[in-house]
Amino acid sequence: MMTYCRCSGSCSRSCTGSKGLARWRVGTVPLVLLVLMLVTHCALAATAMVTPSTPGGLLAAIKQAQPGATIQLSPGVFMGPSNCGVRIHTPHVTLQGQGASETFLNCTTAGGVRGVEVYAPNVTLRSLCVVGGTYKDTGGNVYVSNAHSAAPFAFTMQDAVLLHGWAGAGAGAGAGAGAGASGDAAPTGRGGGLAIEGATMVQMQRVTFASNTAAGREAQGGAMYVATLAGHVAVVNVSACTFTHNRAVSTTQGGGSTAGAQGGALRVWTPASPVSLTTIHASSFVSNSVRCSPNCNAFGGAVMVVGSHAAFGSVSNHLAVTASTFTDNAAAASQCQSLGGCGAVGGALNSLVATRIVGSVFARSSVACTCNASAAGTPTPSTSSSLSSLSSSSATASSSPPQQACSASGGAAFLQGAPVLVQDTAFTQGLARCSGDVCIATGGGLSFISASPAHVTGAAFHSNGAVCEGSACQATGGSVASLNYAGGVPSVNVSLSVSHSLFNASFARFLMRTTTPNTTPTAPAGVFGALGGAYFVQTIVPPTSPTLRTSTLNISRTRHVNSTVACSTGAQSELAEARSHTEKACGGVGTSHVCCRWPIE
Repeated sequence: MMTYCRCSGSCSRSCTGSKGLARWRVGTVPLVLLVLMLVTHCALAATAMVTPSTPGGLLAAIKQAQPGATIQLSPGVFMGPSNCGVRIHTPHVTLQGQGASETFLNCTTAGGVRGVEVYAPNVTLRSLCVVGGTYKDTGGNVYVSNAHSAAPFAFTMQDAVLLHGWAGAGAGAGAGAGAGASGDAAPTGRGGGLAIEGATMVQMQRVTFASNTAAGREAQGGAMYVATLAGHVAVVNVSACTFTHNRAVSTTQGGGSTAGAQGGALRVWTPASPVSLTTIHASSFVSNSVRCSPNCNAFGGAVMVVGSHAAFGSVSNHLAVTASTFTDNAAAASQCQSLGGCGAVGGALNSLVATRIVGSVFARSSVACTCNASAAGTPTPSTSSSLSSLSSSSATASSSPPQQACSASGGAAFLQGAPVLVQDTAFTQGLARCSGDVCIATGGGLSFISASPAHVTGAAFHSNGAVCEGSACQATGGSVASLNYAGGVPSVNVSLSVSHSLFNASFARFLMRTTTPNTTPTAPAGVFGALGGAYFVQTIVPPTSPTLRTSTLNISRTRHVNSTVACSTGAQSELAEARSHTEKACGGVGTSHVCCRWPIE
């Protein structure tokens, strides 16, 4: 046993001398217990300072860190194998720089190496910039994984910058040039800036993601990819963050349901989660994109959120977007050959969970699909940005080429299979545009599919439009479109209500042109034209569906100004007979009628 001094009053005096002893009480404690207490206290309070010239670098400091430790990085640039590709296996560790403009972890020249890898819970990265990390599939700059545990797992990042990260095809081989090259299509590319797998709590605060890329046959989350721990309640919080010029790029050969690009800035998946909440608050998304080619799908130019039921929609999983801005985001697909299997949805946002959008702004968001690189009416760079350059192989024309078809839906947002509330939000210059033999462009601002109930209140729609360009195509719902589709979807009667809102200069336009020679297009449902300059509601019930579904539209206290539909034809002589039929613009505000319809023999 050991005798020690325990303070009974002021602890400022030394525990020595007769006067000191008079003021202190004497107690006893086992020596081993005292040592353990002191060691634990020192470990929790430990702070290691690392500089670019510290022997062993960041790697040595992380290996020595105990739970609760803070590793301080000095101002400067940290490079090389002793600083890049470091792995954190100790829980409750904080890696902290002196500010994202002062402390840089630069892994640009490391070659196929991430910046930081995290395999322990409750780790925080703060006040630093990670740049140039690359990896062959998942997580370019930072990778976080709880793959080997079923326990709750939290990760936090604050006041950081993730720049020029790359995940997937082309990683480690001149990433900027590698993606999209023939024979260089990695199966997956996820989270160019940050990938998180198996977390139950994700906190992102004041983080900037810039110029990160996910590339591959399946490309997800150009800046940030999150897959929460299956079967657990999950929370993903993105607050006061900025996402600029991030992209998910898919180059495929043959397409398929797993081929394509999803979430140019952010992709969140909450598999088998009984309840989940993803929040995006006071954040900015600028010039993010998803692009794919050929014959594939592009989902969510800025954000895609998928819940427990990835096939369609999840009512127990939730997304809240508040006080955020989305500007110049785009989703685009090219070289399409299938109306249902190739296209683009959600220029800024694609959500398959219960969604609430409040007090936000969507400006110049777009979706576009084209059926071949040379099709007439290919969108301008602001909505297409040279889609044909994504793949070294292009569609080859023949004397009897296959019919070309695609769909583009939800210029700003595509919301699917779950309840929706849109409140006090502005949608400006959203565009849904398609070009092909048979194509559909719908919902230049918002597009819903079997989302019920859907409420839009206090919203403003300015200059949103749907444009189709082809020999047999539809442009529907310049600002809002709602489709109740029965094929493979749980039975639901769709209700859309619009109140206290403004629709200004919404438009639907049909431009009739032949894009593929020597073909006889088959129009979707035998209908071509422009329908519903402001909004359009439709129910599709295939013959195999046993039940008849309904779609209802309720409008109250809503103003419409200058909403139009328009139809025009090209100059090709083979369309003379079609042009001789009646052309009319119907449903400037909303309609379920057919306009600009003619038979092609």
